Amino acid sequence: MLMRLRYRIVQSQTRTKNRIKGLLYSQEIQIPLQFSGHSRWSHAFILWLESLSMKTSAGQFTL
Repeated sequence: MLMRLRYRIVQSQTRTKNRIKGLLYSQEIQIPLQFSGHSRWSHAFILWLESLSMKTSAGQFTL
């Protein structure tokens, strides 16, 4: 039971990360080299995401 819950949470987290990366790609924002290639999202990477300014207000709201 607990393992199934963990599996679903990990799947949800992966989907969310993929959506964020897709949004960045659609806005033509490249992930800096210092963060690319890492499967874990560091605190520094999350701070970088929070500091981003999107081209449109809809993009900013979505992020």
